[in-house]
Amino acid sequence: MRARFRSNDDAQHLSALTELYLHHFLIGNGYIPKTHPDLDGVDTRPDFLVFQNNKSCFFVEAVTIYNNKTSARVDKFEANICDAIDAVNSPDFLVSFNIKDRNPDIQPKTSGITRFLQNRIDSLDYTQAKLKYDKTGMLPKDLFSQKGWKIEFNFRPVTPEARKRRTNNSRVIGMMGRGVSLINVDLAIKESVIDKSKKYGEFNLPFLIAVNVIRDKAFCDDEIILDALFGKTQVDVVCYSNGSHKCNPYRSMNGIWAHPKDGLINNNISGILFLFGLTPATILEVKPVLWHHPKAIHPFYLDDLDIEHKYFTKESGRLMSHNKK
Repeated sequence: MRARFRSNDDAQHLSALTELYLHHFLIGNGYIPKTHPDLDGVDTRPDFLVFQNNKSCFFVEAVTIYNNKTSARVDKFEANICDAIDAVNSPDFLVSFNIKDRNPDIQPKTSGITRFLQNRIDSLDYTQAKLKYDKTGMLPKDLFSQKGWKIEFNFRPVTPEARKRRTNNSRVIGMMGRGVSLINVDLAIKESVIDKSKKYGEFNLPFLIAVNVIRDKAFCDDEIILDALFGKTQVDVVCYSNGSHKCNPYRSMNGIWAHPKDGLINNNISGILFLFGLTPATILEVKPVLWHHPKAIHPFYLDDLDIEHKYFTKESGRLMSHNKK
């Protein structure tokens, strides 16, 4: 645990934090968690076997949705690009940039970026650029292209007051844009949970998987979770000869708990405990929510954890919410 907290890999640090948080969360709910218990018949060990009154109650396994390898590599590339920009001598201009296209496999040469920007800035006339900007709001711009990367740079003249204070070592970056990228939080949740669910065989107790969603957490709402559990919403549109139509929405049934042919699956997972954006800065703000499998082999009881619960009623199949009182 100590080595993971000291790791330069943020994913390792945040994964360790998730486990430590869960350990204290379980204690706060009146349980005693035993770390990495031995299991019969398998070499793998889950994060916790949880006891109460000397009785084993349930298993917990943790997973952190932080960055996939491709995203982590691109983040590193972009950090190096920022360093290359700040290596430029630019007391008269702030450089803003927007990444139009990126190559997740190859980083553009940072020396090439620095040289490109330095040449462009050295060619600019501060007085003319400032007059044009004040009159029209237009900025000098240029496009850098290399190995699948396209980066648009804008050069904004600083104010005359700031120009007096700035030196060749002053910070260069004014604003950055990361462009547009697809957000697939539901797919990341699905892949991570299914991977964890297959590591330990069958349990004779309830089994919870705790998911700390850090990556794109702002987009992880109930709809995204339902997409991960039961597949995305689809719509059949029926058009009639009189010009009217009818929409029939349904889910694709290809999620963690649903299959288009087999119906409800992975009922060895009693529930998924969601933590939204747990980091060192947000520990006091995180409110865990436990989603219950509709037909778990070993159901988890609503009153066993003092948190919000999401579950489906047997009568209607509708999603309900419950808070322990």
